[in-house]
Amino acid sequence: MAKNRLSPTAKRTIIIGACIGAALLVYNVRSILPPFILGAVVAYVLNPLVDMMVYMTGRSRTSMVALLYVVLIIGILVAIILIIPTLITQIAAINIDLAAVTDSIQQLVTRYEHIEIAGFSIDLLALAGEIGGTIQSVASFLVARTGGLVFGVVSGLVWIVLILLVSFYLLKDSPRIHRTIHDTLPPAYQGDFVRLADEINEVLSNYLRGQLALAVVVGIMTGVALAIIGVRNALLLGVLAGMLEIVPSVGPIIASLPAIAIAFFQGSTHMALPNHLFALLVIGVYTIIQQIENNFLVPRIIGSSVNLHPIIVIFGALAGASLAGILGVLLAVPVIAIGRILGVYLYQLVKE
Repeated sequence: MAKNRLSPTAKRTIIIGACIGAALLVYNVRSILPPFILGAVVAYVLNPLVDMMVYMTGRSRTSMVALLYVVLIIGILVAIILIIPTLITQIAAINIDLAAVTDSIQQLVTRYEHIEIAGFSIDLLALAGEIGGTIQSVASFLVARTGGLVFGVVSGLVWIVLILLVSFYLLKDSPRIHRTIHDTLPPAYQGDFVRLADEINEVLSNYLRGQLALAVVVGIMTGVALAIIGVRNALLLGVLAGMLEIVPSVGPIIASLPAIAIAFFQGSTHMALPNHLFALLVIGVYTIIQQIENNFLVPRIIGSSVNLHPIIVIFGALAGASLAGILGVLLAVPVIAIGRILGVYLYQLVKE
């Protein structure tokens, strides 16, 4: 019996229907996707290290992945034991400082009960009272949400375990996954798949590893610089600067705001400067760090692998935030970079 062959139209219809069905499935399960996406990111970052370990030792990929994870888990536990107590102390210090901030606001306006701007009179004492009340309300809210914080910590631990499991299996089976996708494609497109995979890998590897390196360097620079000039909670602020470094464009600005506020209301621990001048000094420190990053670190660490205009980066970050929250912000730049590569490929395909 002769085989029934599908017409080109039927094949296109099936492919389009399958793509729509996959998109609907992803949309309906989007709430559980973040750990899997983060697991894929972790696996991608660690994959070259696993390849090197397998090549140098001649051992199986599974054993090398297991060894790497044992080392990573031990390192994370040691870091937690060494760093977390200090972070808790500094977070508690920030909580205690809330009352001091309220007092500073009151003292700031004792000499000026009212000010006039463009004919409008502002009652500074009343405004200070409202700000102080708001700060105390925030502090009370944070204390009341301690139970929620504990639940959040437990949920975070579950996420970490899930991310480690996903990344473990992706690392272990990545060659087989790549080979399966390659062999599933029609022979005419297998060469295109290899070329696109290489281009995407080059862009993503440079971006992700570069961003991680930038986060570490900027976090250390910020923490050390703030500690030298006497900003309270310098370690915590350095960690915050490193974490927000991976948020495109606006991350460093957001990271500087708590340090500026602490400097303005609390002053330096050892520099005899008025608080407002010390706050300006902190702004200068963050500005210098940003200039070092933009003019020295970024060109050498990331280079020109992700050649995106700042407006596109900002738009992508905002679009990612509206679609997927903080995860969307973090993935905006690499997704846009991949989209550009695929867009160029599809454009060339259509032209042919």
